[in-house]
Amino acid sequence: MKIGILTFHNERNYGAFLQTYALYKHVKSLGHEPEIIDFNLEETFHHSIGVRLFRPLIDKYIWNSAMSSFLTLSELRYTAANRHVLKSGEYDLYILGSDQVWNPDITKDSFLTYVFDFLDEGVPRISYASSFGLNTWPFNENDTSSFNFFLRRFNALAVREPSAQSLLEDNTGLRSTVVVDPTLLLSNYQEIIGSDITQVPKRLVCFKFTKDDGFYEFLRSFKKKFSLDAIVLNKTIPPYGIKVVSLPTIRKWLKSLASAEYIFTDSYHGLIFALVFKKKVIVKPANIKNFGRLKDLMQVLQLENRIYYNYNDVLNDDNWKNEIDYDGVYKILNPMIEDSKNYLNTEINICEKTLDR
Repeated sequence: MKIGILTFHNERNYGAFLQTYALYKHVKSLGHEPEIIDFNLEETFHHSIGVRLFRPLIDKYIWNSAMSSFLTLSELRYTAANRHVLKSGEYDLYILGSDQVWNPDITKDSFLTYVFDFLDEGVPRISYASSFGLNTWPFNENDTSSFNFFLRRFNALAVREPSAQSLLEDNTGLRSTVVVDPTLLLSNYQEIIGSDITQVPKRLVCFKFTKDDGFYEFLRSFKKKFSLDAIVLNKTIPPYGIKVVSLPTIRKWLKSLASAEYIFTDSYHGLIFALVFKKKVIVKPANIKNFGRLKDLMQVLQLENRIYYNYNDVLNDDNWKNEIDYDGVYKILNPMIEDSKNYLNTEINICEKTLDR
């Protein structure tokens, strides 16, 4: 089947790109022809003057090159301005992919695009690992009615977190399946990073979305106290005494995490790739309001002792030095991964049989 995937593929975000890549690769491995529906949201994040100045080069060498190398995109590029051009009939099946596709703080006025409001009734569609990224229901009464109307046209619904499952059932009455983030569907990422990965002892790689006022002071103290080689990913201007990898490519970003001994992060996909590469991980939430999705996963995997709510706790409690029992983690995680693969395989096969009738 020709399958159209709608997700956040072009948000200039490493996790967003890699979850798109992983779902695309898995669907392709099932013998189908996936294509990313090239719908682009208006960017609302405010970058530094330097990043804005070099944006064309950054887009070309980091994001556009990765998309052209690893993904097949739809022939047409869509935005809010021309979304009326989106229509049924382009694909045999539509998959609403992972990430916070149901977070209206991100999707804004395009939120109904992410429940396929442009598809005719009866066109096969499923969701995979869709998320609100929030702990509370984000829609008012009118938007909930519209959201619910189009969700009820889905053949099957799968969400990324138990909290999303509860939000959906409590506010729409719809049931869903909890599945893993698509990045966990792949067993390796050698196509992107190659096979030449060597762990660097005592190297701490930091990937933080929110670098608050105390972060670099903490990192300098942390390096000195524990004699670690600390590196920060995706920082434009190096702060005093801290190594950085400025604006890394997808390959460099992944390879940096894969070669670390420790990973310090507040990012969902930072945590995911710590699990993929079996690293000692330290998670410090940036925002408790949006921490539910990380906390859900860490509780399920019995990794709550790797969560630190302030920097002093990291400095004074060196439990993070201990090896993680990844045999135990994957004893929990592997059945979840298999169930997630079975969900996709089953629902795609059902839709395929429906088309054959």
